[in-house]
Amino acid sequence: MGLISRELVSEGASIFRQIDPETLFAKDESCFEDFERWRNLYLLAAEKNEEILVAVA
Repeated sequence: MGLISRELVSEGASIFRQIDPETLFAKDESCFEDFERWRNLYLLAAEKNEEILVAVA
């Protein structure tokens, strides 16, 4: 298990806010849904000032 600290979550959310997924995936939409899931996770966790627990394989 790994833990993404509140500080890194906040920084990640800030970066995700700057990325336009439609431009990023204009030629290849296959990763768009994964991107949106990660983006939403970071934005919600940052909004609630929470950490993210991840499983590391």
